[in-house]
Amino acid sequence: MENVCGLVPQMKHYGYVVDLFSRSGNIDEAYEFIMKMPIVPDVVVWRILPSACKLHGDVAVSEIATRKLLELDPCDSGNYVLLSNTYAGADRWDDAIKMRELMEDGDVRKPSGSSSIEVDGMVSNCSKDPNLLQVGNKG
Repeated sequence: MENVCGLVPQMKHYGYVVDLFSRSGNIDEAYEFIMKMPIVPDVVVWRILPSACKLHGDVAVSEIATRKLLELDPCDSGNYVLLSNTYAGADRWDDAIKMRELMEDGDVRKPSGSSSIEVDGMVSNCSKDPNLLQVGNKG
């Protein structure tokens, strides 16, 4: 890229390559690419792997990536949830429960989901979190 186009690859470019490998089911190649990157991969690059691992059923690489994610960003609930869901998809329910317990033990909270709908210019937001409930005019 640098020799041909004169562009120095940035983290996002490495992330694109990892994402392409991952989406196509080449999880091992994605992991190897991360390990050989000339710059230290950030949390975004590492987070690509567990999502693809869940889709393609690669529990081993998901565990490795999640370990790294928990080192880099232990407060992000998504890191725990991804591996828990990967375990559940592989019928490893005890491991899935352990990940949820680890999340609770670390006092890591999953943010409440919410949704909204617009009808006749009025927007209504719904959430389990009472602080997020709102109804009002669009704008």
